[in-house]
Amino acid sequence: MLAAATTDHPIGVCQSKLHDGSLDVPVRLLNAGGTVKITLGGTVALGAAVMPTTAGKVLTHSGSTRVVGRVLQAGVANDVVEMYASEAGGT
Repeated sequence: MLAAATTDHPIGVCQSKLHDGSLDVPVRLLNAGGTVKITLGGTVALGAAVMPTTAGKVLTHSGSTRVVGRVLQAGVANDVVEMYASEAGGT
């Protein structure tokens, strides 16, 4: 998931890394339901609502930014955890 700004509204999660400047990458849409693997941008508690960062990671939700899901595992920066994806916007 990559956002140019935390106010952006991402529609999905990249399922693999981009290589050699290619933009051809599979994306799992947030409204597809189920879970996705996501990289944390900081410490996140079990069950926390999360928001996207401009570094392609997620952080604990704050303010009025878009909620993109809830993590199903606690973790710290750069951990890859499972997230229940949600298309719900706002807080």
